[in-house]
Amino acid sequence: MFKKSVLILALLPVLSLSAQAATSNPNAIAIGGSADQNDIPIENPNRTDTDKKTKAIDRSDIAIGDSAYADSNSGGQGGAPAIAVGNGALATGEGSVALGSKAVSEGMGGVAIGDAAKQKNGGISIGSNANAGIGGDGPFPGMEVNHNIAIGTDARVTDGATDSVALGSNSVAGKTTGDARFLDNKNAAAKNVGEVSIGSKSTDPQNEPDTFRRITNVAGGAEDTDAANIAQLSVVDDKADAADAKAVTAKNTADAADAKAIDAKNTAVTANTTAIDARNTAFTANTTAQKANVTANSAYNLATHNSARIDKLELRYDELDDKMQRGFAMSAATANLFQPYNVGKFNLSAAVGGFNSENALAVGSGYRFNENVAVKASLATSTSQGGDVMYGAGMNLEW
Repeated sequence: MFKKSVLILALLPVLSLSAQAATSNPNAIAIGGSADQNDIPIENPNRTDTDKKTKAIDRSDIAIGDSAYADSNSGGQGGAPAIAVGNGALATGEGSVALGSKAVSEGMGGVAIGDAAKQKNGGISIGSNANAGIGGDGPFPGMEVNHNIAIGTDARVTDGATDSVALGSNSVAGKTTGDARFLDNKNAAAKNVGEVSIGSKSTDPQNEPDTFRRITNVAGGAEDTDAANIAQLSVVDDKADAADAKAVTAKNTADAADAKAIDAKNTAVTANTTAIDARNTAFTANTTAQKANVTANSAYNLATHNSARIDKLELRYDELDDKMQRGFAMSAATANLFQPYNVGKFNLSAAVGGFNSENALAVGSGYRFNENVAVKASLATSTSQGGDVMYGAGMNLEW
C-alpha cells in the first residue's frame, strides 16, 4: 500500500535542495522554490515577487514546483487532498488537481492538466491553455457549478455554461439555448443539460472562419436520441421520394375523378335545362317533349354511372393508403435488421416496425466472408389482413 512517509523519505534529497519550501501541516508535501506557509495565495493580484512561494496548506496536500500552491480547504479533517504540480500551478478545494506550468484548478473535484490549463467549480480541462470556464448557477443561491470538460489546445467552454464539452484544438462549447425542433411529445419533455462541441462558430467571419469537424465511423442510430448516419438518412430520403411519387399518382387520379364528376354535373344541368325547355314546348310539340324526356333519362343514367365510378375510385384510394402504410411499416422493420459483423459468422436477426396503425415483422440473415465482403437478405411482412410481403438482398464490398 502507498505510504506518504515513504514518499517523503525518498524526496529528502530534493527537500534539502528546496529548504525554503514549507507546509502548514506535517502530512503535506511542498517541493520547489522559496515558500512560507503564511504567504498570500498565488492568485492574489496584490502579492509581491517575494510572496511567490511553494505551499502545501492542508493535510496531505501536495505542491511541487516553483510557486506551486495546494490547499484542499478541508481544515485538516481528512478530505481529499489538493495537488499542484508545476511552476506556478494552483490547486484549491478538496480533490482539486492542477498539473502543468501555471495550471489552475479551483473548486472541489476539478482537474486542470496542461500548460496554463484552467478550470473552476468542478470542471475538467486537459491541454495547453484549455479552459473549462467558471460554470453556471448551482442548486443554491450564489453557488456555481461547472462539470464542463475542455480537451485540446485552446479548447474552451464559455463562462456560465454547465455540463458542456469542448473537444479538439480551438473548439468552443457554450450554454444550451433555444428549443429543439422536430421532437415528439416524449422527447420534447427531456431535459437538455449541456452541449458537446468539436469546433467553433466565429464571431468575426470576415477575418476568422468557422471551425468544423466531421464525426466519422458513426454506427446507425437505434434509439430515438441516437445520431443517424448518412446511410440511414439516404434510406429515409429514398422512401420519402417513393412516397411522394405515390402521392402524386393518387392526386392525379383524384383530380381526374373530380374532372369527371364536374363533367357529369354539367351534363346533368344541361339535361335538366333541356327537360324544362321540353316541358314548356310539350303543349305544342309532343314529339319534341318525348325526345327531351329521353335526353333527361340518359343524363340521369350517366350521372348514376359516374357516381358509382367515383365510389369505386374512393375505395381504391383507401386501399392504396393502407398499402402505403403497410409498406412504411415493413420498411421500418427491415431498416432495423442487423448485418453480420464477424468474419466467418452467419447472423439471424428479427425486427418489428410500425407506421400509424400498421405493424410489420422482418427477419434477415447474412454472412461475412472476410473483412471486405459480406452479404445479407431480408424478408418482411405486414401483420394486418392482406399479408403484404417485402424482400431484399444485398452485398457489401469494402476496400
